[in-house]
Amino acid sequence: MGFSDRIHVILTFLLVALITSCGKERPGTGIIRPVVKSVETKSGPVIIDDTNPYNGNPGTNSEKISVKGFVIDAYATEDYIDHTSNSPQKKAGRYFTEEVKGGTMAHEQYWINKIPIQFWCWSGLSMDSGLTPEPYASISDSRDFSFTIPGTADNRRDIVMAFAAKTWKEGDPDNIDLTFHHPLVNICFRLSDDFSDNLAITEISLKNIYTQGRFSFSGDGLGSAVFNWTGQASKGNVAENTTGKDIRAVNFFVPAQNLTSESTLSVTFKRIAENEYITSEASVYSGSNPQMQNWSADHYYCYKIKATDSDSSIVLSFDSPIISDWVDNGSTGNQDFMP
Repeated sequence: MGFSDRIHVILTFLLVALITSCGKERPGTGIIRPVVKSVETKSGPVIIDDTNPYNGNPGTNSEKISVKGFVIDAYATEDYIDHTSNSPQKKAGRYFTEEVKGGTMAHEQYWINKIPIQFWCWSGLSMDSGLTPEPYASISDSRDFSFTIPGTADNRRDIVMAFAAKTWKEGDPDNIDLTFHHPLVNICFRLSDDFSDNLAITEISLKNIYTQGRFSFSGDGLGSAVFNWTGQASKGNVAENTTGKDIRAVNFFVPAQNLTSESTLSVTFKRIAENEYITSEASVYSGSNPQMQNWSADHYYCYKIKATDSDSSIVLSFDSPIISDWVDNGSTGNQDFMP
């Protein structure tokens, strides 16, 4: 190879190196890519849909209020260098807050090389649905929130949350995997298969239950979740007016709690032929049945409503609830995570 050929090769090499260097998103970093892994195994950009509680079957595609997104509140857990700032030295603390829709953040954010980052996430309409993040003064793997069941029925939606932590270094995959869980309890009441055609439900209420409280959200940063509820000092009622709706199921999204004999379901029935209204109540608590003593976060409780109609009264009853983990596969609960 002649001298001119060697010069040509060297210049070509330098040009390729220059182009490659200029093609980097940012020196020492990559773009953060949120990837949702549901409670089950689905993976991909998130679309969070809240189902109207008057569906016949929870998890169906009808009457959905589309949220389509979630919030990421990210924190750097150590001091770091920000190469894009005039004041590059940054203290540990909030790194960014972004809205995610369709798997994409509203503004691209970048990994900080070799700095641990925490990602706290919650569904997009959570603030309207009663969730309030409390001040996050010190970095830890636990964070406090408060919740109050909204007075407006249309705002009583499910809430999903995720916590993940990752230390990225150059050459690592850019994804952060998010597994969402439910801090609330889904309490579903469905009509029994032999429910009388002459009866309709015009109002259904949970009485003497905790409607607000505080909880700490913690996890291992890899997808687990623990919701520890405290600060539940006063009880109240939550009512759903079902007049004009074809009710086959009603879902209540409530704080986790221990039940007492005062915790009751109240149902107002209408005798259709007679145009009569009768209210009946039954306790959702049983001291002899462990399945009827508490409601746990991230779980789904399904009760089948029965009504014995006599001349003078209607007696309300139900069997022990069907209890399951609140998985997001469309068969239980009201959340669909769709790739």
